[in-house]
Amino acid sequence: TINNRVGEADYFSLEYNNRAQNYLAASNLDYSALAPKIKEDLLEFNSDPEGNKYVDQSKIGDQKFIINKIKILNHRWIIADYSNGSLWGEVLLMYLVEPDATIRFETISSYLYSQDLN
Repeated sequence: TINNRVGEADYFSLEYNNRAQNYLAASNLDYSALAPKIKEDLLEFNSDPEGNKYVDQSKIGDQKFIINKIKILNHRWIIADYSNGSLWGEVLLMYLVEPDATIRFETISSYLYSQDLN
């Protein structure tokens, strides 16, 4: 039962998605080396005094929104959890690996839960 649950949870994960891995390999990219770089690059935006621009939420007072957890779903999409310490949300991002190996991110959709639901 546990193996089935883990398998279901990892179904949408770059680590277990052979098609996404093959897509990256066709571009001479090693997914196991790329995943940590993607996470590191995305989390670097947390250091901005206004917060991580990819959560698509403006700072509220002194509390900026930062990304806490990241899951790379495949060769193109990321889902992430973010908060400002009081409010929580989730964001779906697209990422692209540029020819110079930089990672470009785009926000697809972001959702901030109401404070009543926290």
